[in-house]
Amino acid sequence: MVITIIVLLILVGVTLSTLSGQDGILNKAATATDRTNKEAIKEKIQFEIFDCYDNNNDFNMDKLQGKLSKKYENVKYYANGSIILPIDKYFAMIKEESGNIVIEVEEKEEKFNLAEEKVIDVVLGNLEDFKNFKESVNNGDDYTGKIIKQTADIDMGGAKNGGWTPIGTQEHPFKGTFDGGKHKIENLYIGSDEQASAIGLFGYNEGTIKNVGIETLEIATTQINKCVHLGAICGDNSGRIERCYNNANFSCNWKWNETEKTRSLIGGIVGCVSGSGCIYECYNSGIITVTADSYWGAAVGGILGYGDNGCDISGCYNSGNIENISGAANPMAGGIAGEVNGSMNSCYNTGEITTKQTDFNKSWPAVGGVTGQLKCEIQNCYNIGKTKLETSREENLRHGSIAGTIFGAGSVENCHCWCGEGIKDVDNVQVEQSKINVQRYSNKEELKVIADKLGEAFTADTKRN
Repeated sequence: MVITIIVLLILVGVTLSTLSGQDGILNKAATATDRTNKEAIKEKIQFEIFDCYDNNNDFNMDKLQGKLSKKYENVKYYANGSIILPIDKYFAMIKEESGNIVIEVEEKEEKFNLAEEKVIDVVLGNLEDFKNFKESVNNGDDYTGKIIKQTADIDMGGAKNGGWTPIGTQEHPFKGTFDGGKHKIENLYIGSDEQASAIGLFGYNEGTIKNVGIETLEIATTQINKCVHLGAICGDNSGRIERCYNNANFSCNWKWNETEKTRSLIGGIVGCVSGSGCIYECYNSGIITVTADSYWGAAVGGILGYGDNGCDISGCYNSGNIENISGAANPMAGGIAGEVNGSMNSCYNTGEITTKQTDFNKSWPAVGGVTGQLKCEIQNCYNIGKTKLETSREENLRHGSIAGTIFGAGSVENCHCWCGEGIKDVDNVQVEQSKINVQRYSNKEELKVIADKLGEAFTADTKRN
């Protein structure tokens, strides 16, 4: 039919160059068809986009990612927020620019020039996705060099779904990059009797976890013969955790066989930071209550239970009340960390921090607004939360508004506190006084005014996410 039409056109005086040249009729027709196809694809994508605006008319790129992943195959998601969607013989790129949604359609993917951008390897849009991802990690896929993106709030289902097995084991830690996308985790239930010693949403992390928020969390309250590392985000971290938060109130009651000489390390964000692990710009607002009876008492903090040599905690805050009740040796509680041996910078606490020792024949408890026990350097931190130490001991008390006790290579630089009547800024000091620089204030309001001048890390208690 096409050949017949061409012959007829030639017979009436239309030349071949007029038909097939760069500006010929056939080329213009193909261009028009191509343009029509591209516009049809853009219109198709627009319908998907319309459903991804919230009540405030704000566009949710993660919601669009979740929709597309269920409807289309071979979709590529990029860490910079771009999406490439293959439709028919075309490729559509969707991205945000200056608050606007831009759609480009090309025949070849290479025209988008995204070769150097990192591709998101796994998209988690529901609980089933989370479970599959967890099983994959715990069975040996550590996701080194890969990006995992959470694209929706996830309801874990609470106790009715059974205890959550953390992502990453001691044998198979997570080593990739997990981006929570500023989404929530709700109804996380950890049946601790059946879990590994490092528990939380993640168990063992050697990669990066960021933008994750825990809203509700329940811990089964009995653990026998195990040293527990518990954090809402991660139990044991030797990687990087940043811009995560915990809003969940939780309590736990650990009981062990005393001959095991085990110790619990419990934090609102992370239980234990090992090696050169770090925590940046995280916060806890949850109330944490720990009762621990073992050979060693628990180390409990709003952000971190215990930080090993080389750990780094920066730009974090706690506004939740922390209570550590123990009949064991050396229980410790701090607004940021129970005990820390690494470095701490630009952190603050506004919650009430309490240590209670119920067996007064054992060693000495510690409590501090920033940390219970310090063996490292802390800088630019402040506390306006009340600190309480309940014990019948009269000697070697360790109760300070900044730190309960400081020794070894520890130092305190440019820190600020409201201490309350009779409370020291740093107690039980076992270093030279020249290593301690703390400014005390007579009331909280005065310190708040000073805090506003100390820089971005000391801003009001607003969600970092």
